[in-house]
Amino acid sequence: MVFEGGKNMVESISNKMSNAEKLVRDYLTEFGIYWLYEHPVTIKDEKGLQRTYYPDFYLPTFGLYVEVCGADREEYKRRQDIYFKNNIPVIFVHTFKDEKDWKKHLIKNIVDKTLEKSELLQNLLVKNLFKL
Repeated sequence: MVFEGGKNMVESISNKMSNAEKLVRDYLTEFGIYWLYEHPVTIKDEKGLQRTYYPDFYLPTFGLYVEVCGADREEYKRRQDIYFKNNIPVIFVHTFKDEKDWKKHLIKNIVDKTLEKSELLQNLLVKNLFKL
């Protein structure tokens, strides 16, 4: 379910992952959700400088990123603001909180953000249809 590269590639990536990231990886894999690890995204930071960030997971099927928060740190709030300002869809998952809550949060947000994108696309298509 991961990507090309086989078992050795998966083992190599797993060695880089935190325990919290491994929990999320296993959960995504359990649901059959295709993911890429630390897929780069280029954005403008709070100073307007172009930077490349590497969110923990990218879910290409849904066009969503996932940041795994293993602790309660101010850096995550800063990143959340930057992603939002750049219109990058990111789900922040706090695994250090109650286990059931982060799992529900992740799946709910995947569904909600996918529905939002679908609705936006539908509105865009309808709007352009009337221009024909």
